[in-house]
Amino acid sequence: MGNDPNRLPAAGGQPNMTATSSTGGVCRICGAPAPRRFQAREMMFGTRERFDYVECAACFCLQIAAIPRDLERFYPAAYHERVGHEAAAGPLKRLVRRLVGRLACVDPRDRIGFAKIARLHPALRHYAAFLEPYRRLGVTPRHRILDVGAGGGQHVAALRGFGFDRAIGIDRFLESSALDARGRILVQRGEPVDMAGPFDLIEFNHSLEHMVDQQAALRQCRALLAPGGTIRVRVPTVTSEAWDRYGTDWVQLDAPRHLYLHSHRSLELAAAQAGLRVAELACDSTSFQFWGSEQYRRDIALDAATSYAVDPGASIFTPEQIASFEAEAQRLNLVRRGDQVDALLQPA
Repeated sequence: MGNDPNRLPAAGGQPNMTATSSTGGVCRICGAPAPRRFQAREMMFGTRERFDYVECAACFCLQIAAIPRDLERFYPAAYHERVGHEAAAGPLKRLVRRLVGRLACVDPRDRIGFAKIARLHPALRHYAAFLEPYRRLGVTPRHRILDVGAGGGQHVAALRGFGFDRAIGIDRFLESSALDARGRILVQRGEPVDMAGPFDLIEFNHSLEHMVDQQAALRQCRALLAPGGTIRVRVPTVTSEAWDRYGTDWVQLDAPRHLYLHSHRSLELAAAQAGLRVAELACDSTSFQFWGSEQYRRDIALDAATSYAVDPGASIFTPEQIASFEAEAQRLNLVRRGDQVDALLQPA
């Protein structure tokens, strides 16, 4: 980590006075001492409120020292708008998506034919990249998919757009259930235990890191799996170049919403405690880890007018810099040093 000016000594720092469920200096994942202490700012909306985090000495999980009692305060309407579902597509676009979904996933073995078609147009290449994990897992539109922590439903809406009509989401922070364009429930308010299984695929698309009791959520989902089913977990990871380079300016720390920033090891332990094993783990990081963190170093919030996320033309980055960041992200993914992982969990 080097000399991080935001790092605090183990006994230092002032805790957030609205917080509860303190670690007590012990890792919530493995029970080992968590002596290293850091302080991170809320920088998505730029409130700059500070929160203490601790790092486990054994499994290296970085976790918030005390979980705020008023956690829902950090998920305003603007947050759900940021992750809201896609705008309604026209009839032709809907038809193309459904055809692509069938072609990509009905017969996962036909890889060469689909790859040729995907090269015909940039939109088709984008669709192919989205569908590749489902194609690889053999998940087809007839399978049931549950997206846990689905927010406004962007991911579920995209799946349904490709013909996965049995996909549904659940999220505890929604004020009420979200509906799709046809009036069907897109995302239901609640917890996984509120759902009726079985599901062939259960996904945590950057949601597990927001959950207070991760092991309980994983156990609930394990009980909802159909025979041969899989749990897919996508989370940021401290086993990464970005955490080592940027410390508490790392954009995916996202205090205080990210309660746990797993290492590869601590994710394996959390899965094992829920009766699951990590069958596969790969990195799928992007240029976001670099431009977002560089902004935070310069005290530029993610929602600032000059943020690359808001207005690329007004940001501090050139197109060449963004391309360089993306190339570095792909290189790090190959050696499993990217700042987010895509892990497949199966019953142990």
